[in-house]
Amino acid sequence: MADFPQIHAAWQRRRALVREQRLDAWRLVHGAADGMEGLSVDDYRGRYLITVEAEAWLEDRAGLEAALAEVQEELRPAFAPKFYWVANLPKQRGALPGEEIDRFEVVEDASRFEVHLGEGPHTGLFLDQRENRREVCKLAKGRRCLNLFCHTGAFTVAALQGGASEAVSVDLSKNYLAWLERNLELNELEDRPHRSVASDAAAYLERAARGGEVFDLVILDPPTFGRGKGSTFSTIRDYGRLLAACLQILSPSGRILACLNTRKVAAEEFRDFLKEAAKTARRKVLRRPAPPPDFPETAGAPGALKAYWIA
Repeated sequence: MADFPQIHAAWQRRRALVREQRLDAWRLVHGAADGMEGLSVDDYRGRYLITVEAEAWLEDRAGLEAALAEVQEELRPAFAPKFYWVANLPKQRGALPGEEIDRFEVVEDASRFEVHLGEGPHTGLFLDQRENRREVCKLAKGRRCLNLFCHTGAFTVAALQGGASEAVSVDLSKNYLAWLERNLELNELEDRPHRSVASDAAAYLERAARGGEVFDLVILDPPTFGRGKGSTFSTIRDYGRLLAACLQILSPSGRILACLNTRKVAAEEFRDFLKEAAKTARRKVLRRPAPPPDFPETAGAPGALKAYWIA
């Protein structure tokens, strides 16, 4: 890996993690934290999602792929790697020409998830939430769980795997809710107490409060920006009212996993915001979970994901 020694170094730092946890899906390169600012590489069972935020990384695609193939040779010698490039540049966004779309399953601990490569930056599974899914699984037993902006339902799977008494999953996208149902089937959870609700999150929370519904575990993980029927959603603008509504339907011993995924807000700023909101509701912010080891943070390269538990 003479041309890209940083990739070799990144693999050396993660080799034990990947092998000990038998990870199917994990991050090999995490931008500046691995000495490769503007580049991230995720491995999904030998299919590599390469996201570039600096044009320089497009100058030697073949060389970069060759370096990744060397990792693949050690990790999965019987499987030829595939490479899926995504641009996140000012004048170019989305999937770049290359491999055909691939849809397959990955395993995380005891759970199976359907993922898609070749359709853009989103695969159906957010790898940086792995440790939070594990925590939800540990906390879920006997609890009624609400998963807002549920996407493809990874947190719902985690809650039901952990023994949640019921899970309610809310998302505007019927496509994502159908994907969630497939994930439940993959894990033989389709007969567990669960409801999928195609709704705007704020509207659902209003209905839940009017109906006297109470939840013991709430996952609030909105997208940075969304568009629904006749309205738009902005995390920075609308997070406060969503959090207040979640606190209103939280049981006395309940917990909220509050997530924010943007580099525009520092972790400390988000924490202080949550503390003020929690104080008003006589709750408290517990802690910020550590990111997965394959998503290292440094002072000069803070992560986009911020997550805190509120109780």
